[in-house]
Amino acid sequence: MRKFGTGRIEFPMNQTQYFSELQTLRQMPKSEAFWSDYLRIVCGICSADTGLILSPGPEQIQVDAVFNPKEHANSLMEQLAESGRDMLPRVREKGCALEKIRTEVPELQNVIAYETQRSQTPHLIILALGPLPSRALNELLIRTRLLAMISEENLPDTGETREQGMIGSSLEVISQLLKAERFQLASMSLVNDLCSRFQVSRVSLGWHENPYIKIQAISHLERFDSQTEACVRLANAMEESLDQNEEILCPGHEDPGTIQTAHQQFLSQCGAFQVISLPLRFRDEPAGVLTIEKASSRFHPQEIMALRLIANQSAPVLARLHADDQWAGERLKNYLKDKVQWLLGPENSFAKLLALIGFASVLFLTFGTWDYDVEVGAELKTDLISYISSPMDGVILNVLAHSGDTVTKGQTLIQIDTEEIHLKITEAQAEVTRYERETQKARADGRLADMNISEARLAQAKAELERVRFYLNRADLKAPQDGVIVEGEKEKLMGAPINKGDLLYQIAQPEAMYLILKVPERDIDEITVPGQGEMALLSNPQMKYPFEIETLVPVARVDPRSGNTFELKARFVESPESWWRPGMSGLARIKAGRRSVGWILFHRITDTMRLYLWW
Repeated sequence: MRKFGTGRIEFPMNQTQYFSELQTLRQMPKSEAFWSDYLRIVCGICSADTGLILSPGPEQIQVDAVFNPKEHANSLMEQLAESGRDMLPRVREKGCALEKIRTEVPELQNVIAYETQRSQTPHLIILALGPLPSRALNELLIRTRLLAMISEENLPDTGETREQGMIGSSLEVISQLLKAERFQLASMSLVNDLCSRFQVSRVSLGWHENPYIKIQAISHLERFDSQTEACVRLANAMEESLDQNEEILCPGHEDPGTIQTAHQQFLSQCGAFQVISLPLRFRDEPAGVLTIEKASSRFHPQEIMALRLIANQSAPVLARLHADDQWAGERLKNYLKDKVQWLLGPENSFAKLLALIGFASVLFLTFGTWDYDVEVGAELKTDLISYISSPMDGVILNVLAHSGDTVTKGQTLIQIDTEEIHLKITEAQAEVTRYERETQKARADGRLADMNISEARLAQAKAELERVRFYLNRADLKAPQDGVIVEGEKEKLMGAPINKGDLLYQIAQPEAMYLILKVPERDIDEITVPGQGEMALLSNPQMKYPFEIETLVPVARVDPRSGNTFELKARFVESPESWWRPGMSGLARIKAGRRSVGWILFHRITDTMRLYLWW
């Protein structure tokens, strides 16, 4: 079967069977199976999926033959018969009719109807076909007019008419052409058969070979010189038809817009009465030209119709043979050219766009590269931290600073209740006075031993007084350096009893901050030291701060949320911001170089599958 639908027309070699059967049917005597065989052959030649033959009567329409190899429902046949009755007036007026209908079979959209000619009982043939390009529809209309010439009264016992001879000749020419295996032999066979069967003076075949046309065969001439004036004029006439992609009949062409200058010059030189040039179209493009000259009379309309049919059906066969006769490099070139033309053509644009997008995506995933960054958690740290602890046992009287405050060196932070200390000072002063008097009394009495004992106790009392005064001076806790209080809550310290050595505050210096990065174990192989990256804090994510990696702690630490992690220490390229505080966290991206896009998107899945399947 022949295929339509993409703007190109292909003629498989199995159509030889239909042409042979049609020729055989014309020569057979009358039989009851005539119309069934005729309908089957017509559907094969016209690539119709379903067909009907009706005998329109004055009262009712009789069904003479049905062809539906796909076994469509009877309702489809009734719908086609009804469409045929509606198209009958146009068929009888113009010889054939074409109509688009909606059927229960979506792929059957076009209906062609024609009526047999020269019959005592005319028969209406209805063919249902799928979607077709306009050029293919025009060709089918030509075929149906030729096929209408064969009817029940056209059998051998009625005498062969002029039209019968032409349709028979056309079928025989096409049958012979389909049997050829080489392009040059097929060309010679075609021009010689046309010349003898249609009784014309000369037939010439030219084939398009960029940028000009080359004469391939001239009837009854085995050799000719393409450089002679006659051949040059013939080639010019062929190029005139090829360039316009139009059939040119000179004289007698009806379209005033068609240029015929080369044909007129050729006609005056060759001395023919009339000449016609028929483009041989392959895939909707002119591939060659068939030029037929008639010396003594004009072409009959039925002759022109038959020649059109031969030209349309011979073009794909000749194109295939011409391509097969070329050397391997040229065939490869034409194959690639056809694929490129199909790719750049308008057919299946949406599917081509999707395929192009898919192909571009695969190329981008395979060869495209992106900057690959490893995302890790980050935290601000500092080593310049001062720890302020309680110098004595006591009770906090007043808290003057709390966590987050910025303090300066010498600023009072906490005041401890000194009432007990003052009592101890009074007690110590009393002890000093007592031992001074005992020393004086022992000296006056001349008791040297008691004097020495009193002097020792006096020194001990004075030392205790100094110790208590020391604690009194330390009752106000002051900041040892400038910085920010990172630990120490006012609410917890106010009025709280404290013991000597209790940690009260931690003061850090923001100027000495650095970054601690926690890299998951699965990404540690992508990290190089030294390296670079950027960090964004949770408190201000729109700002990015560059850093440089300095050291890697080569021991994994267990993180309850992330599993095994490795710590990296990094320093900031720029000075820390004044609002930064130790302990702030955020997200860091460590630059790991460029990687392919496909690897970036799918490497985690691939790694998981490798571990799971043990690749």
